[in-house]
Amino acid sequence: MILLKCDCGKTLQIPEGTAAKKGKCPSCGRVWLLPAAGDEPPAIPTLRATLRGHRGAIAAVAFSSDAKLLATAAGSEGSASPDKARAGEALVWDAVDGRPMATLTGHRDTIRCLAFSPDSQVLVSGSKDHTLGVWDVSRGLWDSVVGVREQLLRGHFGKVTAVAYRADGTLLASGSDDQTIRLWNTSSWQMESIVETGRRGACHLTFSPCGRYLAAVWSSRGPARVWDATTRQECLQLRLRSEEDFEDYGLAFSPDGGKLAVLSADEVRLWDLSSCQVLVSFAAEGVKSLASSPVDKLLATGGWEVATHVGIRLWDGMTGMPLHELQGHNLPVSAVAFSADGRTLASGSRDMTVKLWSLPAVKA
Repeated sequence: MILLKCDCGKTLQIPEGTAAKKGKCPSCGRVWLLPAAGDEPPAIPTLRATLRGHRGAIAAVAFSSDAKLLATAAGSEGSASPDKARAGEALVWDAVDGRPMATLTGHRDTIRCLAFSPDSQVLVSGSKDHTLGVWDVSRGLWDSVVGVREQLLRGHFGKVTAVAYRADGTLLASGSDDQTIRLWNTSSWQMESIVETGRRGACHLTFSPCGRYLAAVWSSRGPARVWDATTRQECLQLRLRSEEDFEDYGLAFSPDGGKLAVLSADEVRLWDLSSCQVLVSFAAEGVKSLASSPVDKLLATGGWEVATHVGIRLWDGMTGMPLHELQGHNLPVSAVAFSADGRTLASGSRDMTVKLWSLPAVKA
């Protein structure tokens, strides 16, 4: 027999060599994927730490590239007891043991997005106050001056809702609801170019792992769009039929850069960029955040299922099959992020907490 342990504590017994592809927990009734004959039972993610310190709904979480730091930000919206006076601050934590390391203050309104530089020396924050903050976090975890702000970048005329570094660290992209994406030289922090998108609503953007492409979606109807990050020329539009086209809330490249996962209203679609075709789509009830593991095919979605109180789901990014349900938050999950080694998932919620989940090791 193969034994699978459910999050609720009960054990599911599966005969070896079973032809069934799914099984149900005998206690809570959740559906689990069963291993193929000869496979080891899948390891279950475990909750490692709960981080408390914010006084508002978590709006953004981001790991440093060396997986030593975690940055989090919260706003005054969507939580039971918001603290508007602290809406413009971010917190920096030791990502290993969850100790608070620094408080970053300087924005006048909620920080909506965070991104570490590839060398883990700089943290960039984007805010509803239309600015980007550039923070020096190079002095290490135990230095009292970690988190000194070096720059305040102005240029957007709307809320900054997305920031992303190119893989070589020389270029930063910022997206706003002012219908533009702006590209910044990270050596001088001068704006290099402006991409007029003509799209309304919150922008979400990311670079491909190799840094060649920049992809973006918006919380308004319309295609996902992809640009060549060097020439600034648009090279792809991923279009749906009008009856399928809804607002988008997130996107993520696969580790090889050949696929793009796009989160729309209650659905995730995995696009093949070579053919501009949807490879697989799967329902994701109440989901508003998406992340892709940088080292394997794992996808994470954050949201809320009223019936089950499930806030996080892990999915097979190739097949769209559900792998795990993670319970622990008391309100909807608004942000998720993987560490660079794929071993930790961070989730931020409207319950004002951030949780760190240990994931199974990725097999070679």
